[in-house]
Amino acid sequence: MFGLANLVRYGGFDQIIGAAGLINLGKMPIGHLVQSLIGPWFSPWFILVELLLLFLVLPRIIAYWIVSQDEHESFKFVPLVILFAVAGWLLFLGVRDGLKFEPLLLGLAMLMSLVQVEFAWSRGRKRESASGSGGVETQRLRTRNYLTYDLGLALALAGGGLVFTLIDTLGHGLQEWKLQSSVTYARAFATLGATIMAIVPVARWLAGFFRDQGVSGSHSSLTRTLKRDLMAGLLAVILFTLPLIAYSFASHALFQGGNTFWMGVAATTGTLALTILFAFPSALTFVNRSSLSQTYSARLARAYLGASNPARHRPDGINVTEVIAGDDVASIRDYRPHEASGPLHLINVTINQTLDFGSLLRKRDRQGLNMAVSPLGASVGEGWHSEWTEASHASQSGARKVPTGLDPIAKAPGSLHPLVDQLDRPADRAEMLSLRQWIGISGAAIDPGSGRVTNLGTALLMGLLNMRTGHWWDSGISVADRVGWPILSPIRRFLYLIPRYFTTQSLLISEWLARYPGPWLRFWHISDGGFFENLGSYELIRRRIPRIIVCDGGADPSYDFEDFSELVRKVRIDFGARIESLTEFELDKLVTEGVVPQAVRDRLGTITQLKPPVDSNRLVTGPSEAHAALCWVHYPNSHLADRSLLLYLKASVTGDEPDDVQNYHQEHSEFPHESTGDQSFQEAQWESYRKLGEHVGTQIFTGDWFWKIPLPPSRRGPA
Repeated sequence: MFGLANLVRYGGFDQIIGAAGLINLGKMPIGHLVQSLIGPWFSPWFILVELLLLFLVLPRIIAYWIVSQDEHESFKFVPLVILFAVAGWLLFLGVRDGLKFEPLLLGLAMLMSLVQVEFAWSRGRKRESASGSGGVETQRLRTRNYLTYDLGLALALAGGGLVFTLIDTLGHGLQEWKLQSSVTYARAFATLGATIMAIVPVARWLAGFFRDQGVSGSHSSLTRTLKRDLMAGLLAVILFTLPLIAYSFASHALFQGGNTFWMGVAATTGTLALTILFAFPSALTFVNRSSLSQTYSARLARAYLGASNPARHRPDGINVTEVIAGDDVASIRDYRPHEASGPLHLINVTINQTLDFGSLLRKRDRQGLNMAVSPLGASVGEGWHSEWTEASHASQSGARKVPTGLDPIAKAPGSLHPLVDQLDRPADRAEMLSLRQWIGISGAAIDPGSGRVTNLGTALLMGLLNMRTGHWWDSGISVADRVGWPILSPIRRFLYLIPRYFTTQSLLISEWLARYPGPWLRFWHISDGGFFENLGSYELIRRRIPRIIVCDGGADPSYDFEDFSELVRKVRIDFGARIESLTEFELDKLVTEGVVPQAVRDRLGTITQLKPPVDSNRLVTGPSEAHAALCWVHYPNSHLADRSLLLYLKASVTGDEPDDVQNYHQEHSEFPHESTGDQSFQEAQWESYRKLGEHVGTQIFTGDWFWKIPLPPSRRGPA
């Protein structure tokens, strides 16, 4: 970008505008201020910013006020008279005593508001002819909406142009400083490089800190949240700006003020060629392969899938860094433990959605949907289900895996479905991932797309530092197949084509800027399922599984039960389901009836009894009374005839643990809720968590009492 700008500049841009005698920054309405503040080092691209302000921003502001809200396709009389009077006076000043550029430009810019209004009316007529409903009243409102949205776009373009121009000015300034101070290019680049390298490790640590604060502190005060986001955003801006300044400086150094023009042309041509190469469809794999999800998935495959691989027990399989057959299942469809009396595994991921697809407005609540994947199919959100099928196309361009099909289940005719296009054709080119990839995406706890806690500052920071563990999943349905070709203004139509032809770059930029449209574009950004619901129970309650066991091992040192509360809240909102803990009387009654052993009852309590006593500073002062709680899940419109039994286990210490576990707890007061940011367990830490889990499991799962608790008649059957 900067190389192309310098190619235009040193190729004659300054000379052309100087010869014309018109477009000169000093003669522009804001040009005097720019020159007085920056001096001779200003970038001539400030002219572009001022033209955007004059001929896009200002006319759309005026257009909003001169359009009538009461009469169809007409102007307000008083604002229109004022517009013509002021614009006419400026035009007169521009030609009275010779050509004066400043008033002439301002007058023409004001009159451009009439053109903007005509464009808005034209788009409204096209929309009306396409939809066939609404009438003139709707068209009047639509016109004002178009002008408002167009003004927002114009401000965004002007802001982007200003950022580009300021960075180009800084690059030019460094070049001039180098020339005046006789500093070598090597020293200048070394200084910039050292500055960036010094910031990167600090930024990585802060990114992890901000991420932990975002997940565990979503209930924190507004002031604290704003400070956290502001600090993350400021650090991200610094990290984003420094490399661009270095790149701009390199562009100016290649041209050397026009003295080495052809060297700059060669470098610019090479950069453009590289940009175009990344625009090819086969380059899309770069987006996912450049993230940490590949490394994370590989490690999970060695640690868990490899551990259950019989070939690992042979001498040639003891090297955990070596890939051997059986460490992975190439397709989730081939992973079928349920056919050998094993469980049907559901892998939960979050589909990040920070933008409303229809309006492109930013969402402020969940910012994501749950997606559950199994060997049988996939479920999205509350009620969109599909099953895996064979793809109608045997191959696909690029190096990606052979795609698969997804047929919708129980879809009402004419209803929306994220895996069905506008012609009711199901997805038949969906990307197929291996078992380790799905597991890696599901369990990676850090990513720019973090569901409900996603924000621009941390997303930009993590994206620039490549702390990315999510995946852009190809659903196989393009935007055109889903919604057709939208009715857009010429500028928006051009911007619409950029992500279409530069998909690789657009996906990366979208990830950095936390712009995720959810399941309504071809590529879905999926990340850790805990960003939507951390206990993995949302999908079980949606399916109304009769008996559910929930293990809560999330970091919760103050025992706020945030993850459990999030589950209770979401299933109530989405499914109308109520989760209610059994009272002490109800638990004692199960003991009296001979269903629950007394030894189990001693460690089985209410949700409140799972929380240990705390002091005024919310620090734990003693052990918990119980390890687990029993809950009923009541479903809507069923009274007691349809409910599930939920056993909730909370990582807790009751005081009867083995001596080594209690010793570790005394030395580490937050145990068993130490920060999940600690990914390098020592032997004592690993063994303490393992032994605590074994201890709790031995106490709670004594006998088959959980399966003996009677369910309503309609819920009887295998668990």
